Amino acid sequence: MKLIYGIEADYIIEELPEFEKILCDVPHFIERAETIFIFDSLEGAEQARELMQEVGIYIEFHKLILIPSGTLGELYFDYSLASQSDHTYLLHDLVLIFSIVSGTEKGIEMFKYQLEEHLVVKTISDSKEFFFVDESLEPLIRKTAQAYDIEVSFFDLDK
Repeated sequence: MKLIYGIEADYIIEELPEFEKILCDVPHFIERAETIFIFDSLEGAEQARELMQEVGIYIEFHKLILIPSGTLGELYFDYSLASQSDHTYLLHDLVLIFSIVSGTEKGIEMFKYQLEEHLVVKTISDSKEFFFVDESLEPLIRKTAQAYDIEVSFFDLDK
């Protein structure tokens, strides 16, 4: 998992191919997801934002999470970007990341079953299973974990 950045342009960008090329040449540019230009460094993203602001097409700055492929939940498309590649990008400010630290096999199984309806995506990184849900569900996750006597750990990629 890696924190990256997306700078959203107005749809008029489609009519400005020369400017589009300039944005794609900004250092650390990765790819596009519709009108969002994706960068793997804050510096590149800031530079693109300044360029967009100069011509009046800047819309919004997005923190994104690049994750390895995983099991998509029913809510995946509400929290992700469709890019031109097979990369999976989640909208950082909308999701909560956690893993299961300990618990009985049965407790963990039941907890995962309860989690299914809220799951955005589940992925494995460094041999650890990570779950992504709506960011407002932390109290529910804590209570459900407590009910099944399991321990969960929450993650903040900003730190």
